[in-house]
Amino acid sequence: MGNYRSGRWNFHTARQTTGASRRIYPKNIRPAIAFAEKGSLARWSFSWNRGGEPCGSISYQVEIKNDLYFLRLIYTVTLAGKEPEPLDYSIPLTTTPTPWGALRWWFTCPAAGCGRRVGALYLPPGARRFACRHCHNLTYQACLDSHKYDTLYKRYPALEALDLLRR
Repeated sequence: MGNYRSGRWNFHTARQTTGASRRIYPKNIRPAIAFAEKGSLARWSFSWNRGGEPCGSISYQVEIKNDLYFLRLIYTVTLAGKEPEPLDYSIPLTTTPTPWGALRWWFTCPAAGCGRRVGALYLPPGARRFACRHCHNLTYQACLDSHKYDTLYKRYPALEALDLLRR
């Protein structure tokens, strides 16, 4: 048990990475926050390209209700083999003070039961709603790469010594 080639690793698939997902950062919505604070409800948009061709866009606006800030997302999701589904939902925004007196904006994860304060929301392929990387079970590519050669180094310790010389 636990030996080389044990288990069903040939059936194992790696976790999806954050790099393969659509992302929204609070710093990208700062202009909309400034407009909302002045009482304007302008609608803004993000768009993504793949190979120079547009492949998706999202409209958004920042709303203030009872001194609480919300990011309202409006977009349509079309999953493989299904009808397009329009989505319109709000994501709570929070702030923390910075040492130099400014405010840093955060999202509150909108997934049911989560509520984490996060610096980015993700929409991986096949998902319908934006949420934090924990809720979508996403990882960073660097985490997948960090132990890529561990088994090889265990079997051939001389290779590890060569790799250390290259660094």
